[in-house]
Parts: sequence; C-alpha cells; structure tokens
Amino acid sequence: MTGFQKSEQKGHDSRYSILFDSAIDAIVSLDGNFRVILANPATENAFGYPSSELIGNSIEHLFSLRIKKRFYRILKNIAELPDKKRQKPFGPIRMIRKDNTVLISEISVSVTGSREDCQYHVVIRNISEKHRIIMELKRANENLRRMDREKEELLEKLEEKVRQRSRLLAGYYKGIKEELNLAKKLQTEILPDIPSISGIQIHSAYLPMMEVGGDLYDLFQIRPGVLRVFLADATGHGIQAALLTMTLKGILESIKKKRYGSGNDSHGIQSGILQKFRKHRNVLLLFSCGHRYDFQKNRVRFRRSSYPIFSFQGSCIGVG
Repeated sequence: MTGFQKSEQKGHDSRYSILFDSAIDAIVSLDGNFRVILANPATENAFGYPSSELIGNSIEHLFSLRIKKRFYRILKNIAELPDKKRQKPFGPIRMIRKDNTVLISEISVSVTGSREDCQYHVVIRNISEKHRIIMELKRANENLRRMDREKEELLEKLEEKVRQRSRLLAGYYKGIKEELNLAKKLQTEILPDIPSISGIQIHSAYLPMMEVGGDLYDLFQIRPGVLRVFLADATGHGIQAALLTMTLKGILESIKKKRYGSGNDSHGIQSGILQKFRKHRNVLLLFSCGHRYDFQKNRVRFRRSSYPIFSFQGSCIGVG
C-alpha cells in the first residue's frame, strides 16, 4: 500500500469513527463467531453496558432465547447471500437492558469480508415510543371495531323492537278501525227513516269528517202534513262528539214519545243534556235548531239554541 493509499485509508477510518461515535442508533460489530469487536457510545446509552463489558463477549444476553435463535439464523443467512449489503430492518424485537427493562428495537444487519472472515455490523434502533404509539392505535382501532359491532347489535335490537312495536300498533290500529267501523254503522243506523209525505220529495246524506262525527239530524211527522226537522252539531269530531250526539238522540227520542210539539221541546232537550252531563268537567258546546213545516197551512217555524255546558263545583249551568 502506497503512502497516498495509507493516508486515504486513514482519512476514511477517521470519518467512519466520527460517524460511528456520533450515531444516535446503537451500532455493534461482531466477528464470525458473533463476538463484539466494536460498540459505539449509543450502545451503552441504550443498554447500560459499557463497551468494556461488551467487547470480546457475545450479545446473547441482550436477547430472549426465542429471539436469540432467530437472530443468529438471520445473521448466517445474510452472510451466505451474494449481496451482503445492509438488509431491510426487521422488528419489533424485545431486547433486554442491563437493568432488565425491555427495549423495543428494530434491527438491520450488513456483512463485510469473506465468508471465512466476515464481520457483522448490527444497527439497533430504539422504537419503543413508536411501538407504544402503534400499539395504542391498534387498541384504539380494536375498540372502535368493538364499538361498531356493539352499535350494529344495538341497531339490530332497536330495529327488532321497532318491528315488534309496529306489529303491536298495527294490531291496535286494526282493532280500533274495526271498532270505529262498528260505531259508524251504529251511528248510521240511528239516523231516521225518511218519512213519506204526499207531494214532497225529501233526500238526506250523512258524511262525517271521520268514521263517526258530532252531527245529527232527525225528521218525523208530528201529524199528517206537519214535519219536524231537528239538526244538531256538537263541538269537535270523532268519538267524543259522536257520543254526545248519540246521547242527544236518546233524549230526543224520549221527548218525541212523551210531549213533542207541546211547546217545551227545547227546554226538555236542554234539561236532558244538563242532567246527562252534570259530572262532566269540560265545556261542551252544542248547537241545535228545529224546523217545523206545516204543508197544509204553508207555514214554517224555526227555532235555534246553543248549549255551552259548564261544570262548576259539581253543578251544571246551561246557557241558551
């Protein structure tokens, strides 16, 4: 080797020594028998062993038994490769510090020299923090998946409950619909038959807003040629109004049998309503009107009245 070559080699070794000593990753060089021949300061910082305790010894104590066998197998495989340049890092690997704490690391290996006289250069990077973050992300991802599964299960249970409630409500609705249809039939049946009067044509139609309603009409002959028409409308729609008008129909039928046409018809209807709804706590508004057609004398009498019924201290007051 010439003087220039020696100088060049010395400069190269000097630069390598600077990089070797200043590297933040632990670097350990091993001989063919896997014994330490070099260890940089970062190795001591990472594992707590001074270089004097590492050089000349193996690094088996840095690995668990399972990892140790795998590590040596990797070194031998790399030494037999045609291209002995630095290989792709492998890890994470759990390594053991001098104080028996665990260092999560990533290792890359390169080989120099011939197969008979090779050296292994091991770069050990501390990835404990990176590994911790990755594990936390994995746990968070698992928790999200678990929550997603729980959400799906909850949604399935809710959907099943909704289906059950829907079937239950459908059954209730069907029953209510059948009862309303029956109520409609009954209310239609209480409507009067159209009387036959010579020379007069009478037509009627009953079309409540709902299945049943609060409207009522009645017409009948007091005597031949004299027709009485009664119209009533209870406040509201539906069942409540229908019940009121059906009650009114009963009162009207009672008065018709006793004294209809005596001149006290309105008073009798009012008295009947007040008596029937004496304990009712709400205000019921009822409008009614009566027409009396005398086709023999060509006269019409018209009477109307309204009944707001108030419940006050157990007594009812009718205003009309």
